[in-house]
Amino acid sequence: MDVLCPPDTGYIGSKMWILWTGLHIKDHTQIAWMLTVNDPLGKARSNKLRNVAIADILDGVGNAKYSEKLHSCGTWLHFDSCPSGHEKYLRKANFCKKRLCPVCQWRRTVRLGQELLEVLHAHQKQSPTDRHVLITLTLPNCVGEDLGKTITDLHKGWDRLTKYKEISTVLKGYFRTLEVTYNSDQDTYNPHLHILGVFPASYFKKNYIKRDRWLSLWKKAMNNPSITQVDIRTIKPKKGHEKPEQMLRGGVAEVSKYAVKTSDFLSKKLTEQKQAEVLLTYAFALHKRKLQTFAGCLLDWRKKLQLDRKNQDLDEMTDLLKLETCRCSICNSELVYEIYRWQRDNYSLHGVNETSWIKQALKTAETAQKAKKLFNCESVSEGEKLTA
Repeated sequence: MDVLCPPDTGYIGSKMWILWTGLHIKDHTQIAWMLTVNDPLGKARSNKLRNVAIADILDGVGNAKYSEKLHSCGTWLHFDSCPSGHEKYLRKANFCKKRLCPVCQWRRTVRLGQELLEVLHAHQKQSPTDRHVLITLTLPNCVGEDLGKTITDLHKGWDRLTKYKEISTVLKGYFRTLEVTYNSDQDTYNPHLHILGVFPASYFKKNYIKRDRWLSLWKKAMNNPSITQVDIRTIKPKKGHEKPEQMLRGGVAEVSKYAVKTSDFLSKKLTEQKQAEVLLTYAFALHKRKLQTFAGCLLDWRKKLQLDRKNQDLDEMTDLLKLETCRCSICNSELVYEIYRWQRDNYSLHGVNETSWIKQALKTAETAQKAKKLFNCESVSEGEKLTA
């Protein structure tokens, strides 16, 4: 049977619903934190259930517009799947892209982890002697009304820290992310930074900075003597896991995790009113903030690899399709197109097409490109409309 695009999704190339990085369920050992092997929809279902719970909380406090967007998120998922179950590629979905949505958080974390691994592997090939260090910088807990200001101070403090000569001469680049946790016993919040830094081999021989010195510099950068701890860990090879990609995987999982844990405000220990209060505190404090940052050599590699796809135009996004495959890389079977719908607290298979979505997409993209040239359109999307 032929499968049509769901309503309000547009054609191939629409930035609203195409996942170019995709959820490529191929190497389960590499991305086991993304999806489970035997239940590829299990993680999606658990996140969607949390999504619905958050939407209900927002609806209860009168934020119907935000609630409606969350409710409509991830209600259908389109996969190209191996008939034998070896691989799944998420091709299309309807995501709300809201920061506190568990479905979108999960997708964003997976994509970010994939990008960071690509960047680190590319850098390591060129500079194999460079080493990686995981840095966690914290502040004393704060109350909800001070969370936004504390996060701003935290980022400014890191900027000051990286400008100190002792740090700037050895830190070649880094990836930084923000995480905020909630302490229900004390009703306080703890924003902290996770950093994966790149250092030259000489750092560990003559320029090494001990943990106590890191703590002293962090106190100075924040002008806060009450700070009591920092966590500094060098990523080292383990026995039987000497490959660089295996060494880096744990570090990437640490720094690319969720900015906010939904369990903080969905805890059964909290009343419904308190759940709504914590949720809204997070929403206001994180609104329009940049939570992840590449810098130095890692930013350079990200640009070289063209991984920052936020501002790519339609032609570039369409070209990325050609990097994908129509066949399973394990058994070489033709991929089939599966549609799952969210119904009654679970995803159910809605339809199957023997022709993979990627084949249909490539054909549509090729037709649209021809139409663009034939009718002298300004964009591929106009060409698609003319050939629809």
